[in-house]
Amino acid sequence: MTFKDCNGCYLTAIGPLGMMTTRNKTPSKDEQFLLEESKQQICLMASNGKLVSIKQGVDLSANQSERDNSSIFQLEYDENLELYHIRTSNNKYWKLEGHSVQAIADKK
Repeated sequence: MTFKDCNGCYLTAIGPLGMMTTRNKTPSKDEQFLLEESKQQICLMASNGKLVSIKQGVDLSANQSERDNSSIFQLEYDENLELYHIRTSNNKYWKLEGHSVQAIADKK
């Protein structure tokens, strides 16, 4: 798949950091992208109207007004256990600790 801007230039990655820009009028292999299937991502809003996040550390709390990486979670379905695991942006999983949920688990 290729992406073309309003000037007819195709999106490509430039340099060692892969900076995305448009510059070529003719697409080559460098301007081709592959769509990959990905896991579902969710944001959870509590009854107080705030987003659940890990912004304050490992404890999950409903105190964010704006969506950012700390309030976006990935659902990962486990076919063997027939349940979902919830992963955070720092690759930790939700875990029940006493009466609170924390993002501290390394494994599902």
